[in-house]
Amino acid sequence: YGTPFVWAALFIVGFLKFNFGWLITVAMAIALSGANLYGYWKCSSDQKAKFQQMMQQGAQMGAMHALRSGLFGMMASAGAPNASGGSQPSAATYV
Repeated sequence: YGTPFVWAALFIVGFLKFNFGWLITVAMAIALSGANLYGYWKCSSDQKAKFQQMMQQGAQMGAMHALRSGLFGMMASAGAPNASGGSQPSAATYV
């Protein structure tokens, strides 16, 4: 967060020393560093809200998956017996 202020201090030093050739470079550094700081600040505040929303949706999807797999798992374990009369799976199992 401090780089634009460091560049501003260097701009003041360059101005006081009448080193105008370096002021162009320092002015560009201030502009780019300020834009980078603004973008980082904007994205970090938006990212917090998006992360919370993503975690909430993930928890909801995980709960729904657990309910579905639990419900279908109970239905599969209480399934109808096969043709041989038992509840053993058939010989053709796929891995």
